[in-house]
Amino acid sequence: MARWFWRRLAAFFFNPNVMDNMTPTASQDAKTRPIHTIREGDVIGSIWSRETKAQGKPVTYLSLTLERAYQDKDGTRKYTKSFGSENLDKLAQVVDQAREYMKPHAS
Repeated sequence: MARWFWRRLAAFFFNPNVMDNMTPTASQDAKTRPIHTIREGDVIGSIWSRETKAQGKPVTYLSLTLERAYQDKDGTRKYTKSFGSENLDKLAQVVDQAREYMKPHAS
């Protein structure tokens, strides 16, 4: 186990291309961010785009992720995928706005 660790560590430090592989390119960076974000108070909806090929033709799929922002007892901002009954109206507004955004953009 120790040999494996030292070999990997040496490969990391002595490989001149290692930093190139660790720095995201513009296309990689764009793929990791949502194409659109909707906020209603503490409820956030992120719309993601995924491009693939279906039957040899490019196809774009859109998806929606939902989360709620909150602050813990130390004041640190955190996010959760859980919603309470007090969040349902905001959640419905975010979903409605996401549906309107996604309709014309779907392929």
